[in-house]
Amino acid sequence: QEAVPLTALDKMVKYDRKDLLLHPVSSALLESRWRSYGCLVFTLNALLYVTYVIFLTCVVTMMNPLRPNDTDSHIGNLTTGNQTEINDKLSYFGHVCQVMVVILAHLQLIKELIQMYQLRLNYFTDLTNYLEWTLYVTSILYVVPAGTVAVNSYRIEMGAVAIFLAWIVLLLYIQRIAVVGIYVVMFVEVLKTLILVMS
Repeated sequence: QEAVPLTALDKMVKYDRKDLLLHPVSSALLESRWRSYGCLVFTLNALLYVTYVIFLTCVVTMMNPLRPNDTDSHIGNLTTGNQTEINDKLSYFGHVCQVMVVILAHLQLIKELIQMYQLRLNYFTDLTNYLEWTLYVTSILYVVPAGTVAVNSYRIEMGAVAIFLAWIVLLLYIQRIAVVGIYVVMFVEVLKTLILVMS
């Protein structure tokens, strides 16, 4: 019995019939589905992602190799030697944050693979998916120590890209919340216009 209304709603979305989706009956059905399981899934997914962003932010701020220490006032280059010093200075909490970033990033990548399987080719039409893949891969490469100087020399950039994308994707998560979503949509539209003007 539930398949018929959902199929009808799927058809409305497929043929871009926004007027039908805004009809009171359709809105009531969507609200009912949201309350029954959609809200719970969204909340758990958002909490998992916010936890990931918090741990990633902690790791990036604690592993800042450009921050001068007490004995060295100059800004050093990132090499294997001073990367070891940075890792030695990390507290127990810092190591826990590193492990949590790797675990949560892998969980998010598994979620992306499931979405890829479900959406097939439509998965590749959404820019957010590319942002998320870049985010999770760069965060793992930033946190997991590498053996070569060539890879280590790019860790600062990987950390910068990871933390920037983490907060951008968080902003896109907030977009789905009705109260503040309109402001995020307005911000994204202004940003798109700004990029078009500057290019």
